[in-house]
Amino acid sequence: MTTSECMADWGKCLCAVCPSATTIITSGTSSVVCVWELSLVKDKVKRLSLRQALYGHSQSVTCLAASVTYSIIVSGSDDRTCIIWDLNHLTYITQLPAHGASLSSVAINNSTGDIASCAGSYLHLWTVNGQPLVSVNTTCSPKSCIACCCFAEVMDWDTRSIVITGSTDGVVRLWKTEYTAGPGQAASLSSQRGAAGEASSSGNKCGKHLVLFRELNPSLALSGKPSKNNPTVTALAVSRYGSVLCIVAMPGRGQRISLCPKFSSYFILKFVFCFCFVWGLLFKFHSNCSLPNSVILGASLARSIT
Repeated sequence: MTTSECMADWGKCLCAVCPSATTIITSGTSSVVCVWELSLVKDKVKRLSLRQALYGHSQSVTCLAASVTYSIIVSGSDDRTCIIWDLNHLTYITQLPAHGASLSSVAINNSTGDIASCAGSYLHLWTVNGQPLVSVNTTCSPKSCIACCCFAEVMDWDTRSIVITGSTDGVVRLWKTEYTAGPGQAASLSSQRGAAGEASSSGNKCGKHLVLFRELNPSLALSGKPSKNNPTVTALAVSRYGSVLCIVAMPGRGQRISLCPKFSSYFILKFVFCFCFVWGLLFKFHSNCSLPNSVILGASLARSIT
């Protein structure tokens, strides 16, 4: 059984996230964050209804993230702001300081509650309460911008955040947090990075910095040759135990899937199937006025098996 809900009143859908099997959150050109609820009867979808509309942005909402662990929703917009919402009560909590460009991606670390926001070429980290932690300019090229990001949560007890970003230059970058003992060590670390030509990072008072420790080029890995026009990395996903990284790139009108696997082929096939299923439907239906429940069910399935 397939069910859909007319979304014409809420503009064009640009992003969606599924925090649970019965909840889907969408937003887009209307600037309103809509929380939808699935009604289930005997484990079958009966109806998709609007539970709450959240108002706060003044321009299109371009990205969403949600965490059941910390009961928050994070929305990013073309108005250069991020808003944190309460997932349980569906109310406004706080707004992050204005970014330097439109928001392209947001993510939440379910282990620490840290929030990542991406605007232009800059990656910002925040606490779950919206306090700034660290920011970094991820590239030296003015033409390259971040298109997507995610956290790699390897161990629950490890408080060091590993953030993965995908950019318009086709490169996937892995970032880790480092701490400096004092101002002298921070200055030394900064000068070493400057001499090496690495991206600059601004830390907080605790001496926390984001350090680039690996770059992945999917086009180079697939073809074995460097490409002048690498396709933009549009989506990233990490398996639950951090053993598989799935990269989705958009060369022209097609999709290219790359993997960094360490698991069995059966696991990889399940993960790729569900991930492609969800993203394929989102790309197919994002311009229509109805949202099929297969998107929600597919996303929930992908979360459950990874």
